[in-house]
Amino acid sequence: MNSTKIATIALWIALPCLIGFSSLVMKNKVQELENELNSINRNIQDDIKTIHENGESRKIAARKNISSYAEQNKELKRLTNARR
Repeated sequence: MNSTKIATIALWIALPCLIGFSSLVMKNKVQELENELNSINRNIQDDIKTIHENGESRKIAARKNISSYAEQNKELKRLTNARR
């Protein structure tokens, strides 16, 4: 066998090994990125729920404040009418 045939055989053996290894590395990197993306999406969903829940609790608190202001306003009107 001459050196050209040996180099060709070595290349045909090395090339699939390199392709396989690089595919494995790329697959693992894609899996890591997918996991990171899923984690980010989960955090976003949790934040959306928290914002929604806080928004609802703020609406309830605002309604209570408005109703208490309305009651105070009625009381003030009653007192001013009583003084007349």
